[in-house]
Parts: sequence; C-alpha cells; structure tokens
Amino acid sequence: MLQFLFTPTLTPTDDVVLIPLVQTEALATQLDKIAADFGVPAEALKADFKADKKEILVTYTPRLARKLFLLGLGKVVNNFTEIVAQCVRTWSYKHKTQVGKSICIDISIYTQLPTDTSALVEAIALGCYWGTHYDVSPLKKPADDKKSPFQIVQFIAEAPEKSDETIYRAFTTWQAQARTMHMINLPPNHFKPADFAKEATEIAQNSPNTTVKILKGKEVKEAGLEALWAVGRASTEEPHFCIVEYKPENAQKKIALVGKGITYDSGGLNIKTQGMLYMKSDMGGGATVLGAIQLIAQLQLPIHVIAIVPTCENMISGNSYKASDIIQSYAGISIEVEDTDAEGRLILADGLAYAVRNFQPDVLVDVATLTGASIVALGTKAGAMMTKNDELAQKLYEIGLEIEEKVWRMPLWDEYAEQIKTDLADIKNYGGPGAGCITAGKFLERFTDNHAAFVHLDVAGMVYGDTEFAKNRVATAFGVRLLAELAESFVG
Repeated sequence: MLQFLFTPTLTPTDDVVLIPLVQTEALATQLDKIAADFGVPAEALKADFKADKKEILVTYTPRLARKLFLLGLGKVVNNFTEIVAQCVRTWSYKHKTQVGKSICIDISIYTQLPTDTSALVEAIALGCYWGTHYDVSPLKKPADDKKSPFQIVQFIAEAPEKSDETIYRAFTTWQAQARTMHMINLPPNHFKPADFAKEATEIAQNSPNTTVKILKGKEVKEAGLEALWAVGRASTEEPHFCIVEYKPENAQKKIALVGKGITYDSGGLNIKTQGMLYMKSDMGGGATVLGAIQLIAQLQLPIHVIAIVPTCENMISGNSYKASDIIQSYAGISIEVEDTDAEGRLILADGLAYAVRNFQPDVLVDVATLTGASIVALGTKAGAMMTKNDELAQKLYEIGLEIEEKVWRMPLWDEYAEQIKTDLADIKNYGGPGAGCITAGKFLERFTDNHAAFVHLDVAGMVYGDTEFAKNRVATAFGVRLLAELAESFVG
C-alpha cells in the first residue's frame, strides 16, 4: 500500500518530482523559478506548458531531480480539490511505472494552490490510490513483465494538522469506491445475487458497529417480498435480500439507502433488443449503497445507516413472470406488470417498503440504474434526482457539484401518477415512454408511505460508462461519496 511522507524542502537526492500548477497569471513567473531551480530552459517550459486541466509535461533535469513532471490543474473552480484528485489520478495512471519506487510531489514552493493543505493532501492521496491501485480487469492474466507502481509519495510541504486522519480518509474513500467498482465490473457469471450477500457480509464483519441480515430463496417469499420473488423466480440463481446496518452509539440521524441489485437483466419475457451486453451493470445502485455504508462505517460517522439491496437476475424460463401478471408486494400494494423489463422498480418497491416499515428512517434514498429515459434527458453528465423535499434536493445538488457527482432535479408532480394507474391493480409498473424516468419515480414513491424525506436517484448514465482508464465501458464509483457526504452533512 502507498506510504505518505512529508518534508519541508526538496533535496538534491530527490529522483522524480511532480509539481501541480494552476492556470493563473502567476504561471509564467512560477515556470521561470522552476526553470532556474531545476536547470532547464525557461522559454521551453513556457512554450510547451499551459497548465490546462490534466496536461502533463515531462523533462529530464540536471539539478534537484533526475526527472520533472509538470501537471496542469486548469483554472481555479469551486470544486478545485476534486479537480486535483482527477488530474493526479490521470497522471499516476499514465506514469505509475515510470517513476521508480517513490515520487516527490511539491505543493509548497511553486504552486500557491487555492485550498488548505489538508484538503490538498487528501485529494492528491486519493488520486494516487486510484491511479496506481485499481485494476479494471481482475480476471485478465497479468503480463509477465508487469512493472510495479511507485510505493512512496513524499509531499514537499509541512505536514498538516492531523495528517494521518487526512490520509486515512483518502484510503477509506478509495477502498469503498474500489469495492463498488469491482462489483460492477465483474461479469454476471462471476457476480451473482449470492455474491452480493458475500460482499454485504464482508463489509459488516470488517466495519465497526455494523451487522448484516440476509434472506435468500424461499425466505424472500416467506418474508412477503413478493415483487422481488416474482422478478427473480425464473433464474436458477436464488434471489437475495441484504440488510447491512451501521449503528453507532452516538448516532444523530437515521438514513436508509436502498440499491437496485439486478445482477443481470435480460429484460425477462419483454426481452431486450439492444444493450444487453452492458446489463451486468444493472446492479450498480446496490453496489453503490454497499460502498457508501462501508465508507460511512469506516469513517465512524455518528449516523445510523441502513443499506438494503434486493438482488436477483431478471431471466427467462417456464417460471418467468409475465406481462399482464398481477403480483403482490411487501407493502400490500398490488402491481400489474405491463413490462417485465421494468423490473428494477419492482424489487426496489419491496426494498423501500421494508426500510420504512422496519426502520422508520429520517431520510430515505434509493439508488438505481433504472431508466434509459434518464440518459435521454441528462446524458452522462448528471444523475436524475426526484424528491418533494426542497432541503434534501438542494443539499444533494450542492454536494454533487462539489465532488463532481452531479445530480439534477426532475419533477415528482402528482400529475405524472396518472400514467401508472390501472383498472386491474393498485398500480402498474410502466407508464409509457413519455416522462419515463419520472413515472418510475412516481411508482417508487407509492411504496414509501408518503415519506417526507424520500429521494430517488436514477443513475443509469453515471455508474458505468466510457472513461480514460479502460478500453471498454467500466464502473465509475459514482454515488459512493455523494451518499457518504450526504450522511456526513447531518452531523451536528
């Protein structure tokens, strides 16, 4: 694992140095000083380096270091520390094996970065962990000549107060995000509903004040989780219902997080005609809430948190649930199945009702890769957020901007409930293509017993997609920090 050290000045024995720089009017002066100190041509630096976001310039030097990296951070923005983490991740991912055993990162002499040292150290540490310690392809045979990434980061700065806590926070954040990404990236033959239960159990065993309860197979049906049972019964893999509870003695508030855990979605009898290749990611909401509760517990926040993951496969067999079936739910609300590919909201309905009835949370949040309609509306720049609680909406919006996990509020007006009314049952599971992500939110709202602090997050375009760190679509860990920082925002 990475080791982080602090020293006030560079020394002539430092082998490789990284200097992050902001795009300001002082840049030219800073580059002149860097050139003088390291013995490199100033005009060449100023001609070749503009400090654009994620820009990297590398040069060999005759003084102070063998190799010098300049890293552009772009212009100063409100979410500056998150930009730092992103830029450092990009640099460390690209150059992790070209450094040797250690790297010196100078954040004191040349940079004059617009944030306190603790926040800066945390952002850089998180970026280093991400760039060097996460493998998107755990099932791929490693290359015989694979080189090791750097292991030591020497900050050129005075150690900030409580620096150990700062590094620990970066480490635990990375661990939680990495667990979430690992679950989502695994193929469906390597990650099944039973594996969700294993992950939930492992989190509980390794986190303070945390317990776990698992229902599986017939226990799901016997518990009254009829909608989950209906969706999962066609598969040879048993449906599971996972409840992880973190309950510290000094808890100030109670939050329930419910995540969709469809480990593979064929569409059921309304079989998908496109996009099935990526349906291993349909459990992204479940992975996100498990990552979030792990982070909250490891940080020992004084918040009572319950993470619930209803999980199954949506498959096809002679035992499949069918379009036009009327099924029951944990809430006692009957549901007409209009589309078997609108299955995520069915299992979430049971998860939400279970959370409300058994835990009476102050705040209720569900996270799901629920609708393609949310991608049509917002693309891959923000998740769709639906709530009638203005305070929660504003809080999540502001947190999302700060950490680059953006959410945008969509209406949850009662008029949209008209689209999911039916003569044959209390509600139907599909309201047509118009306002698809909103009617899905209205469906879920019905199972919350009119909870005053309910938030629905449709993150279909956010938790899995194209990134600079892999050739194919991969998980992004979107939502883990969003939920953890939401919990932390309630700490008085």
